[in-house]
Amino acid sequence: MTGSEGRRESRRYRALVYAVLIGGALPILLPFYWLVLSSLKTKERVEAYPPDWLPVVPRTFLTVAGTELQVKVFDDGLASGTHVCRVKVLHERGPLPTVPAGALTLTRTEECYALVDGVRCRVVPVDAPPVPDGTVAVELRGALETARVPAAALRSTTESRCLWHVLGVELPVTADVPSWPEAGSVPVRLAAPPEPLRVAPQVLAADGAAVRYRGRDLPVEVLSDDRGGGWWTVALRTDVTYDVPVSELRTETRTRHWARLDDRDVPVRPLAAGAETDTVPVELVGRPRVVRVAPAALERRPAEVYTVRLLGEEVRVEPVERPRLDDPQAPVAFRVPGPLTVVAERLRHERPLEPQWGNYAAAWREQTFDRYVVNTLFIAALVVLGTVLSCGLVGYAFARLDFRGRDVLFLVLLATMMIPGQVTSIPTFVLFVKFGWLDSYKPLILPAMLASSAFFIFLYRQFMLTIPVDLEDSARIDGCGPLQTWWLIIMPLSKPIVVTVAVFTFIGVWNDFLGPLLYINSDEKQTVALGLQSFKSAFQYDDPQVLMAASVMMMLPSIVMFFLAQRAFIRGVVVSGVKG
Repeated sequence: MTGSEGRRESRRYRALVYAVLIGGALPILLPFYWLVLSSLKTKERVEAYPPDWLPVVPRTFLTVAGTELQVKVFDDGLASGTHVCRVKVLHERGPLPTVPAGALTLTRTEECYALVDGVRCRVVPVDAPPVPDGTVAVELRGALETARVPAAALRSTTESRCLWHVLGVELPVTADVPSWPEAGSVPVRLAAPPEPLRVAPQVLAADGAAVRYRGRDLPVEVLSDDRGGGWWTVALRTDVTYDVPVSELRTETRTRHWARLDDRDVPVRPLAAGAETDTVPVELVGRPRVVRVAPAALERRPAEVYTVRLLGEEVRVEPVERPRLDDPQAPVAFRVPGPLTVVAERLRHERPLEPQWGNYAAAWREQTFDRYVVNTLFIAALVVLGTVLSCGLVGYAFARLDFRGRDVLFLVLLATMMIPGQVTSIPTFVLFVKFGWLDSYKPLILPAMLASSAFFIFLYRQFMLTIPVDLEDSARIDGCGPLQTWWLIIMPLSKPIVVTVAVFTFIGVWNDFLGPLLYINSDEKQTVALGLQSFKSAFQYDDPQVLMAASVMMMLPSIVMFFLAQRAFIRGVVVSGVKG
């Protein structure tokens, strides 16, 4: 084999090793990456599906009256197959559209209010024959179209009907077969004339006589073509039979309720009734409630309604300032309070990369995260110091001092590593309660001062056995005792294992949840792990991105400490000896 072939083979081997290492790290890196990624997203993007691999903030824009406005799409038309969108203009995120004052249509009207059943309601006068008492008939408008009727006056009827889910709506149909098969298609006909539907031109057949829906053509009647919004108005034909898949059909059995109200049988929907009354609150169905009120009780207020033609339809708008009707060319800025209809092709989409760094500020600010960090650092500093010194001293005794029963005691110490901590947690808790240490840091700190970790003692012992005995002999000749030798010679030479124990201890204290949960009751004494649990309860559903940001901040100190002490840490794990 030549030298070049050996180098090429070595490169292939290294590439294979790197590929194996990266593949083994992916199960750890991907969850961490997803955690960091979610902490930089908005709430909407955290809950979005399919998920984004970068913290992007999708935006949608629509040009209205020559001005590009940011909009929110709440119906993209894809599920219905119409490709006609319903959007809401986000006026607070951009400029306001303007039109000449002459393009506005002003309708002067009046709004009427009356006291009905003790509630001030908006009403509309209706034409009705005059009555001797001089009252006028009005219709209730808005959300207060309710009434109370005696429970005995309610009657109900049950009916079943077949519904076809098509183009985003459900239409009543009649099936030409007595029963439906489990699969396949069923011939149906529309039971009533359907409402007009808006569809995009691309879903219309070439001749305009059919709509393409889920791979099949549905005969339609074109009611109007593009009038400025890009969509066409069509209606399904009632004189044809449609072959409909069974998956698009469902049978609905419903109970309809009726009540005698204002000398008429009115369809109603019963609401929750109170147990203390014999009447039932009902919601009127189908048409508003008509009542009669005295003319003097009718409050009239003048109102002005402005409309402008946008995207092919007359849309109600709210001018920012009162338009100057004497100057038709004067620009008028306005807001669109309601939704707009537009074909999907007229929308412009962009996905800029916008990390939401404010999530970290919110996580730090919403709960007393700074107090949790200070408490945890205080505990970690004392525990790390106590563990490093006490375990180092015990490890030195097992490695260098010769006393009776040393090996037996060391085996007993190693045997304690086989006992799970959950087994001793209850006796330890009872003991600390009897000491009066509950709701204090003593149960978390003082055991570390007494070399409570058999694993760290084992690491110290194994490392100190590799240190040459000649160094101790030289120190003894110079007059050093065992403690001086341990502190001045052994511990400085044990820097790799000291760093290893310190890093392991810090990470264990920083991530400890069970210990503070058992012994800490006061909120001002809680640690980061308990604080993160509080974050989970507060933000898991309302603001999950804040919870992710708090989790990342909790992980950062451990990661930073590992990278700062990486070389000594790895050397200590390997437990390498002193050469020379």
